[in-house]
Amino acid sequence: MKIDISFTKLLIAFIVIYEIIRFFLKNTQKYLTSLHQ
Repeated sequence: MKIDISFTKLLIAFIVIYEIIRFFLKNTQKYLTSLHQ
């Protein structure tokens, strides 16, 4: 039971971090494209 709970927390943390990184990459791409124009 404890293993399942910690695994779920780890999975949620991984998803959150992944979404944050993807968000920052998307914004960086927009920023770089706006610089080149």
